Amino acid sequence: MSLIETIKFFFTTFHSGTVNIILHLVSLAPLIVGLLSEKVYLVVLFYVIESSGHVYNYVFKFDQELRRKSIEVIPLQIIIPGLFIFVLLILFKFF
Repeated sequence: MSLIETIKFFFTTFHSGTVNIILHLVSLAPLIVGLLSEKVYLVVLFYVIESSGHVYNYVFKFDQELRRKSIEVIPLQIIIPGLFIFVLLILFKFF
């Protein structure tokens, strides 16, 4: 897949499904509380919950073709939320 196709897959197909959306919404609670109370472990919990929705899609929802494409998206799965968290930690003066 090209970079554009990979990004499109990451933000559309990779984030589809009711369970995934619910887990993403639930993950906002530890993120907000963690940022406001300056507890890094809650911010990390956000990342774990948010990523578990993608794991759910991979294991239970995707067929072989989508699983193959999902493997190509793993670097984005690690980098984009990681950068998001890093920027939030800087904005909330954790460093």
